[in-house]
Amino acid sequence: MAEQVRTASKAKLIGIIMPRDGLFGPVSLGVAITDAARAVGYATTNVAVPQDPDMMTGVIRELHRLRVEGLVIVDSTTGVDAMTQALFSDFPVSIIRGGELAPGRTGVWIAQRTAARQVSQHLFDVGCTRVAHVAGPDDWYDAHERVTGWKEAVAGREGCALLRADSWGSEAAYEVSKSLFSDESRPDGIFAANDLLALGVLRAAKDAGLDAPRQVAVAGFDNIAGSAYFQPALTSVEQPFAEAGRSSVDMLLSAIRGESGGVVTYTPRVVIRASTSDFARGSN
Repeated sequence: MAEQVRTASKAKLIGIIMPRDGLFGPVSLGVAITDAARAVGYATTNVAVPQDPDMMTGVIRELHRLRVEGLVIVDSTTGVDAMTQALFSDFPVSIIRGGELAPGRTGVWIAQRTAARQVSQHLFDVGCTRVAHVAGPDDWYDAHERVTGWKEAVAGREGCALLRADSWGSEAAYEVSKSLFSDESRPDGIFAANDLLALGVLRAAKDAGLDAPRQVAVAGFDNIAGSAYFQPALTSVEQPFAEAGRSSVDMLLSAIRGESGGVVTYTPRVVIRASTSDFARGSN
């Protein structure tokens, strides 16, 4: 009888903890988690991580009021990580992260470092000799992982510059990229940390009088809807959002049942298009 009462009291509700930014990656993961939860009979409630640390207590109280059974945390930024530490003692938790998870945590690791290394190496493979990177904001784990992968690909090579945009938007990339094209030592390949940054890079190259992709090859990350219709069509990295969402829910349900967790790893894939494949060797 006691077991029946406990079962009846369950709300069959999962909480999704996300950064506030509303960017493509976290939002796509949120949709994938919601779809995966619905497929196994769970509803979801989305919680944006508060900007004020003092508000986190209220978030935890509200999650308990809603009788949330467990949480999936989209751990994209240092802010999310810092704010959500208190949740681990209150709820079963599954994490999705672009980097390695801390020992003992349960969740999904999307190996963005590996994908960043692969797409950077692709730029060398098509004939580029100086591959720069336009990185995302420093408080994002995703940006850190993509920088690390790029550094692995360019290790021992000269003329490979690192620039950091102060947001994930095209305007930020346009502003920092203008300096890349100002002298003869300019890069002939650029890996931008997301597709919107790549769009800003392409505009900066055009304004500098360069023919992309013949004189400068550009690759992005995320393979957003419409990236195939950039001019030129953008080489990008496609992340396995649907798979990550399903695995995160499966692992959370295992944690709710009291079973031991683990880590599932997915590697994004490089989608090659004209922005790199049409690069002309020796055109500089």
